[in-house]
Amino acid sequence: MTKGAEAVRIYRYAAAGIANTGTAYAVFAALLFVGFHFTVATLVGGFAGMVTSYFLNARWVFRYRGRKRFCRFVVLFAAMYVINVAIQIAITTFLGADGYVAGAVGTATTALVGYVGGREWVFVEPPSATKTARSSL
Repeated sequence: MTKGAEAVRIYRYAAAGIANTGTAYAVFAALLFVGFHFTVATLVGGFAGMVTSYFLNARWVFRYRGRKRFCRFVVLFAAMYVINVAIQIAITTFLGADGYVAGAVGTATTALVGYVGGREWVFVEPPSATKTARSSL
């Protein structure tokens, strides 16, 4: 992949992140407005954002046309959450930084993890049967 194509993919990844965050917040706010508890609104909004993120990343960012990879995406999303929380705990506990700084560092780190994980594991085209057959000879 050329540097220009990779830059376009990174731009699309950022735009998809903005779109899925907007979706998550819109669903969250709508549910709060109609009377749901914030914990339920957060869960449902987060799921809506994750589904939006999956489809935007699969089709638009990584141009993935292979088998469905939603389960891998959920695993990556969960790993990103755990990494983000671990970073926030470490920064606030050991460096004494506030939650805003910790959240920014965690978010930046997990954005990178999400991009690389999507590119290298979730949305990788499976090797064709022909390539697999040739490599085993």
